[in-house]
Amino acid sequence: MWILRRAFNAILKFARIVKWSLIFGDRRIAKIFINNSGPLALVQPGGTTLKLGDSVVTITAENSPILAYAWRSMNSLAQYHGVRWSNAGALEMKAEILGLAFTISTGEEANSLYEVFGERVYSLATKGPVHLVDIGVNIGATSLSFAIQPWVSQITGFEPFRPTFEKAQRHFEANPTFGCKVKLYNFGLAGSDREMVLKYSPTWKGSVGLRKPAPFVESAPDLRTEQIRLRKASDVFKELGVGEFDEKVVVKMDCEGAEYEIIEDLVKSGTIEKISALMIEWHDLGGKSISRALLESGFMVLQGSEGTDRGLGMIYAIRDHKHSPKPPTTRLTDAMALPI
Repeated sequence: MWILRRAFNAILKFARIVKWSLIFGDRRIAKIFINNSGPLALVQPGGTTLKLGDSVVTITAENSPILAYAWRSMNSLAQYHGVRWSNAGALEMKAEILGLAFTISTGEEANSLYEVFGERVYSLATKGPVHLVDIGVNIGATSLSFAIQPWVSQITGFEPFRPTFEKAQRHFEANPTFGCKVKLYNFGLAGSDREMVLKYSPTWKGSVGLRKPAPFVESAPDLRTEQIRLRKASDVFKELGVGEFDEKVVVKMDCEGAEYEIIEDLVKSGTIEKISALMIEWHDLGGKSISRALLESGFMVLQGSEGTDRGLGMIYAIRDHKHSPKPPTTRLTDAMALPI
């Protein structure tokens, strides 16, 4: 029976390849779309264009991995969030939203835009002035989404991987009206000063860091190593005068595993008292230790949804005033801490 089932599935897959090859006129593109469950319904007659909301983009052999992998995010951004998509050469795609322009060269980058502008995982509204500290800038989407807000006075960003740093810097330069608010540094924050050699993939630039690389990163054809520099977070905050002026300090943290030692350092040094709010994506080790540390530092802690497929989740922490209250006289017990 299993032999018949395998034979039937093989015939079905071959038939799909033939059908999609006839539509696209290119067997390579057909296989990429099939392997990623690509959207045949969005492919326009002739097989050379893809409709994303009101945008129509040309399908090429170079950009087909982006379109096939991230079409759901791209289509949702176009249909429901006002993004206009266009081709930027054979490989890259251009996204325009809220007066901002981004050049996308991987499916993960497109998904990053959806995370920021579609899911709005880093959405915040408050009275200014606000100083955003962006730890793990990636391609710069979060920094620019804050830069367009009139109540944001300045943004300080940290990105340790040089190629990713350069991609973010190009986005800030391409959006000078808002990018001028951002000061970007080519090092990462951590609990101590050190240099490291880490695995890096241009295809998965948003998924590399201190944590063990995910299997899809390990298997990436463009996997290589990059030397990065890390600096002690509390020292950098002090050197840059973060929180020393009449401003609310908001910290966004998506740093692929470094969040645990950063929070520990900020708490031990007392730097945490300068922070008004934090938006943190945790990885692998869960959010319990971070939640406990923030609760003990006088924050209200809100838990976002957990990404069960990749061992990550969100933590949002807010305090009512610029400076934290005195620490509690008793430590939180497991019963008092939020369950993760």
